[in-house]
Amino acid sequence: MPAAGPNFSAPLSSSVPRVTVHAKYTSTLFKQQLASLVERIDVVICDNIKRELLPLLARCFQPSRNQRDLRLVRTGSGGSPRVMDAIEANPWNQMTHVFRRLVGHVQESSLPEALASVLFSNLFGFVNVQIFNTLMLRRECCSLSHAFSLKHGLGVIEAWVDAQGIGWLQGVWEELRHTRQVVGFLVIHQKSRKSYAEIRHDLCPALTVAQLDRIAKMYWDDQYETESVSVEVAEHLRHALATAGESGKPASGFLLEERPVRSLGAEPENLAACLGTFDLAGFLVVPAELLGVPHYAFLGEPFSTSH
Repeated sequence: MPAAGPNFSAPLSSSVPRVTVHAKYTSTLFKQQLASLVERIDVVICDNIKRELLPLLARCFQPSRNQRDLRLVRTGSGGSPRVMDAIEANPWNQMTHVFRRLVGHVQESSLPEALASVLFSNLFGFVNVQIFNTLMLRRECCSLSHAFSLKHGLGVIEAWVDAQGIGWLQGVWEELRHTRQVVGFLVIHQKSRKSYAEIRHDLCPALTVAQLDRIAKMYWDDQYETESVSVEVAEHLRHALATAGESGKPASGFLLEERPVRSLGAEPENLAACLGTFDLAGFLVVPAELLGVPHYAFLGEPFSTSH
């Protein structure tokens, strides 16, 4: 008796498994891919801007030139070509030009404020790490005269941030807190009269004991030959470092580590939240053939990324 062949009359659904595609899964996959794309774009933008900032940051540590330009600005006539050239050549002013151009691109691209804030926080954090670590490693940069040059430069950045009048940009100034506090310590008068509590909690609350100990040793006055912290404060710092080591708590190093580029795109939920609701009609041109068709009415309605 011949073997029975395949039953071609059987329903197709009995031999082929059904595959159900849920709209929710498709939406989640799209958000994940979009988040990954945004994260890669953030890294590329930050890397490009960092390459522009690095040579400018290196020029900020040229005390003689910075002091000469600063004297020109203070003593020269307001609109003279020599003074204007000094202002334009100043690396701090050139940094604001870089930031101003980036703000223009952000606004032209209608980038959500949350993403723009993270982008600038990454860049200001990079500037903070570069300046802070240079001060911790190079004693010649910790002189009183150079500290005043850095203070003036930070003032240029702060004035630029304030002049923009952009709410989300105000918060990124906090990324420079380590550098601001170190410079504030370097330029303050009568350091030897400041107590440990004043320095630790009022002047430099963001700095660790190891960083305070390091900057106290690196400071030198090239103008008035004033002293650094008092003997009592120096002893207190040494004792705090030794106590941390004896208690098994590792004494943290004095350098800041450059953190990886942060991005809201790393979490799809965060990206969706910052995008919120927007009007698709402002981005899409609906073909005339689809106008009035009920199935495509959503193209003219506000779109929320939470769906």
